[in-house]
Amino acid sequence: MSRPLHIVWEGAFLARHSMARVNRELVTALHELHPDWQFYLVPHVTEDGALEGDSRWAYIEERLRRLPSHADVWIRHHWPPNWHRPSADRFIVIQPWEYGSVPREWVDAINRNVDELWVPSNFVRDCYVRDGVAEERVHVVPNGVSEVFLEPTEPFPLPTQKRFRFLFVGGTIPRKGIDILLDGYTRTFTRDDDVALVIKDFGTNTFYRGQHFAEQIRWFQQQSEVPEIIYLPEELDEAQMNALYRACHALVHPYRGEGFGLPIAEAMACGLLVIVTGFGAALDFCDEERALLIPAGVEYFADNLIQPWETVNLPFWAKPDRNAMEALMEQVYRHPEQAFERAQRAAQWVRENLTWRHAAQVAASRLMEGSSSQTMPPEGTLRRASQLIRAGNYPEAIALLEGLVQREPRFLKAYSGLGVAYYESGSIARAEGALRQGLQQGEDFELHHHLAEILWRTGRSQEALQHAVRAVELNPGGEESLRLLRQLHARLQKRAKKRGNTSLQRWLERAARLLSEAEDGSSPFVTLSETSPKGRRPKLSLCMIVKDEEEFIEGCLQSVQGLVDEIVVVDTGSTDRTVEIAKRYGAKVVHHPWRDDFSDARNVSLQHATGDWGLWLDADERLDPASAQAIRRAIQDYSFGGYILEIHNEMGDSPEDGVFVHRACRVFRLLPTTRFEGRIHEQIAPSLERHGYEVAFLKGAVIRHLGYRSRIVQQRNKNERAIRLLQMELQQDPDNLFQRFNLANAYYVVGNYPKVIQELDPIVDRIAPTQDHAGVAYVLLAHSLQTQGRHEEVLATHQRALARGVDHPGLYFADGYAYLALRRYAEAAQAFHKTLETYRGDHITGDATIAGFKTYYGLAQAYLG
Repeated sequence: MSRPLHIVWEGAFLARHSMARVNRELVTALHELHPDWQFYLVPHVTEDGALEGDSRWAYIEERLRRLPSHADVWIRHHWPPNWHRPSADRFIVIQPWEYGSVPREWVDAINRNVDELWVPSNFVRDCYVRDGVAEERVHVVPNGVSEVFLEPTEPFPLPTQKRFRFLFVGGTIPRKGIDILLDGYTRTFTRDDDVALVIKDFGTNTFYRGQHFAEQIRWFQQQSEVPEIIYLPEELDEAQMNALYRACHALVHPYRGEGFGLPIAEAMACGLLVIVTGFGAALDFCDEERALLIPAGVEYFADNLIQPWETVNLPFWAKPDRNAMEALMEQVYRHPEQAFERAQRAAQWVRENLTWRHAAQVAASRLMEGSSSQTMPPEGTLRRASQLIRAGNYPEAIALLEGLVQREPRFLKAYSGLGVAYYESGSIARAEGALRQGLQQGEDFELHHHLAEILWRTGRSQEALQHAVRAVELNPGGEESLRLLRQLHARLQKRAKKRGNTSLQRWLERAARLLSEAEDGSSPFVTLSETSPKGRRPKLSLCMIVKDEEEFIEGCLQSVQGLVDEIVVVDTGSTDRTVEIAKRYGAKVVHHPWRDDFSDARNVSLQHATGDWGLWLDADERLDPASAQAIRRAIQDYSFGGYILEIHNEMGDSPEDGVFVHRACRVFRLLPTTRFEGRIHEQIAPSLERHGYEVAFLKGAVIRHLGYRSRIVQQRNKNERAIRLLQMELQQDPDNLFQRFNLANAYYVVGNYPKVIQELDPIVDRIAPTQDHAGVAYVLLAHSLQTQGRHEEVLATHQRALARGVDHPGLYFADGYAYLALRRYAEAAQAFHKTLETYRGDHITGDATIAGFKTYYGLAQAYLG
């Protein structure tokens, strides 16, 4: 670096609120790390100078209200945020957020004006990225613990004689969970218990004015039966806060939303056990080894609004389990000695990993990233990054390569290295994005090769073939590229012949020509590892939506034990024991309002799933025992983006009532583009196929669906609901052939055969013959015509299907009964025999019982004449 950085930092510095604290601590720690850097501090209107004269902040006072002639970096951190770009080479904004979905106008402003957005936790980072902020702009720069809290001191004098003291530190507002704590504490303990709750309130005269629970707390204090509560609204400096922490035994913080949770970290540093929400920001430094985690679901707001901003999606926050919190508090109170070891581990970890010096080191690396390596040639930076990748130091390699891409956008090898680093770190989508970005700048064999690898491993082998061909054409002697091309060529040859795909056939011919001309040799470069990123097995998330499913959900969850790694349950308003049962199986429960839209709720489950793959089941479904092995084997295969499973719908209360078989994509890659579509009879395969992912039938995996049994259908008005939702869907999209088929099927189930004919007759010849439901549509039409005595039209329907290359045993079955009605008995017998000949259970959708007694009964009638 040719000269020290000149950094403008805008915000409050000497006020007591948390933003000012972050600003002064980071600036001071950065100054100690890099004394040659020049800081120019611009005070915000929230600056009140409360700490003026404090010797600890002498450097801050010295640098206030100065401006340089030129700023290398301008950092802004205050509330509300200001996204307008100042005059500086780089513009950085620090902006935490606690409500899940971020304001829409922020996303646009950040992408347009801000070079980097610093956030204090991975939870906040995910919120911004999920809602559309460019991923490469968002970086986690954590908060830290002041050295004051690392020094033992005398306990703060508290007006209590109680032996055990719980502590709450923070604004007494709903987001911090004070209401949950007050309710749980007063339900768990009585005045006779040797326990007190100390509440240290913050922001009653600033940020949280008018929102706090001061009056409610004072009311509790006046109740004779309520356990002791000590309320401290007055300002305390850090030394006094250190003493207060050390006067207590456990911090309880059942927050709904936090951007970081600094009091939690401070309490840990002081040796307190912490009982905190097991969701969100604090999980960056709280785990089962260092904290007691309160199980929590997710609760969505009613509207896309956090005043005064409209948010991109519905805001959400955690919903801590009050009963679980109460049990943890009682456990700690009754057995404080059991908490000591966990608290000691936490204190040690915070001292070693979470001080302001550690935070400043992260911030400094981000600041230097924009100014370092300026004198190093691109090749040198690339070599260094390659060494870091081989050593497994992916974050540092990514930082180097991101900077190189920004400085040298035409240096294509940088994009290739960045793609490898992202992939190995587990961020496959970002890896693909980096490689595609590089190809926009120009062609390079490594870019094509790595992109082909990723496409192949993520189920897009046809597109992978195209990039593999280009990789070999650009570098004919590349051993790795030739190996990949051979694999893709061998895999896709059969598929091209089977499907008659002429475009694929042309690419295969190019591949065959290259392989026949292949030269021996190699061109070494950094390659993707042969295993999945980070060497781990693929993680499978079960994604469910439920409402009042206590009768069924346990059986469903039992059927996937040992297969799934995570259970995500979206509850749309259960009033029974559904949620309790789900939590007993370790489910992550998300609460979401029902909006007459199955896809809406299912997509919420995808937002909270953290696996590589998803499995979609309903509570009234069971995975057959033999299916687990097939699914686990399938998700380790690179070839496909999703798998279609066979679903056996039990249509009545006894085996004689029959089984209706259909197939649907139920196992799928969890990708940013993976979305359910359709208000009802929702599908996920279209979103995969639109983005080039191939979907295959998975043999040996079967789901049993109990929900069409007569009693259940009647209890839940399933048929009426299905018709209503399908009509709503078709009002919005009248040309949706799949949903029009589903509406006809719903009419068929309730016996409204004229409506079936009305819906299907105009569209049945427009359904693509390759669609699973094409044959069933003709079958439903034929059977409905049969009920109306239109026997010749039944036979004509089969001919319509055959003319389009569609055949189905159910059509021969319908023919048989039409011939019986027409007294053409020999033809009827022939049709029933054909039904049995063409029925192959693993390939047929529709009524499975036509392979049994129904056909034999018709055959007997034909023989009897």
